[in-house]
Amino acid sequence: MTQREKDNRGFTFIELLTAVSILAIVMVSLAFIMSYSSGNYRNLNDEVILQTEGQIIINQINGLIIEGYNVKFSPSGELTIYQEDVTYVILFDTIKHQLDFKKFTPEGIQIGNKELLGKYVEEFQVVDTGADDSNKQIKVSLSLKKEKSTFQLKNQVITLRNKIKPVP
Repeated sequence: MTQREKDNRGFTFIELLTAVSILAIVMVSLAFIMSYSSGNYRNLNDEVILQTEGQIIINQINGLIIEGYNVKFSPSGELTIYQEDVTYVILFDTIKHQLDFKKFTPEGIQIGNKELLGKYVEEFQVVDTGADDSNKQIKVSLSLKKEKSTFQLKNQVITLRNKIKPVP
């Protein structure tokens, strides 16, 4: 038996180097795929959060407006919804990127504290009912943003259920 036949028990350096190289390529590929998938998941999760938040905001505003008898939107971004027993004022906070609301009695006394209506709001627009109080439909538009994701609800038409009454 020759010396060469006796040393066939282990790996050569070249075989070991080849195995480590293949393993490194596989590990780097897996790390890249996981990083890419994680980024996609984060972006899709942000989009779902924005869609949910936008729908919640619109549904809450819709519920308040439907029960109202008049709605006014000021150039400063305040949406005032007049109901029989309470007046809601929705405020757009451009610094915190959120919508808040306050409740008032018909006499103008504030009820409770300011409450959060929705967050991630970049833009809030309302087409008013008009000066003559003849239009029962208004359009609400929202634009939301969280990190790289955006979501927009444009021209959501809301119709007042009650007869419009003039407000002072």
